Amino acid sequence: MKFSLFTVVMILFFTACEQAPITTPAPSGTWETTFRTKNGNNEMIAGDEWEFNNCSDPSTGTCSGTYSVPTILGTYSAGFNYKIYSNGTKFDVDFTSGSQFFTDVSNADIVENSATKIHMTFTDSLGDYYVHILEPK
Repeated sequence: MKFSLFTVVMILFFTACEQAPITTPAPSGTWETTFRTKNGNNEMIAGDEWEFNNCSDPSTGTCSGTYSVPTILGTYSAGFNYKIYSNGTKFDVDFTSGSQFFTDVSNADIVENSATKIHMTFTDSLGDYYVHILEPK
């Protein structure tokens, strides 16, 4: 009887101590890059825009948007899907397969994610280290 009671108490203890997943705010509307470095050097692109569509659960990977960047040849745009996961600490961006100009971002570290700022860092497939800060436009 003592073993059974001990087992029940331990199950209740560990179940009560499990942490609930952190609710991660999903960005929506038009955002712009306000800070960007590549390997510590300024890499700002003036006028780029991230348009995030409304999304109720950014952890699914089905949230979408459009990224646009002005160039001397005109504005380049591409659709993307994004995912915020690992209790709001990781960020992925998957640009549509037709995009020739933008590189997917995988496993970016989210330093801050709020209604007014997304601050992330990541290393791309070429080994370059980036710091990005996005803010609502």
